[in-house]
Amino acid sequence: MTHTSAHPRPVMAGLSLSPPDAGPPRRSGPEGVSRALTVRHEVSGTCRLVALTGTFDWTSHSDWRGLVDDLRARPADVTLDLRAVTDVDSTALHLLLDLQCDQRRSGHGLMIHDALPPALERLLEVTGTRPYFTFTT
Repeated sequence: MTHTSAHPRPVMAGLSLSPPDAGPPRRSGPEGVSRALTVRHEVSGTCRLVALTGTFDWTSHSDWRGLVDDLRARPADVTLDLRAVTDVDSTALHLLLDLQCDQRRSGHGLMIHDALPPALERLLEVTGTRPYFTFTT
């Protein structure tokens, strides 16, 4: 089973957050609409592979919540692939930490693919939260 959701999201002033060394902020899509977050997951027995593509921030939390609600209804071990995430903010970190807590409470694991996009790697580094997650290659 594969599930995909994508919706264009407005962003404040049409700017996306970038790490300090990434140069000036980039404009998002046309007329201030950011690239959508696409949440795609495949189920294989009791395991799920979840791949995110696009902007993972406060504007995309409802797309993410659909996945989390589904996982709460049908718990499973999850491997999360964030390699195609283009922009993140602290909301993304909050949502990842919430998922980690949910997974532990349900007795299931959360593995994150270790090839993280630079913005997410920087966010985990600055906040000191990388040790809260388990990474895989």
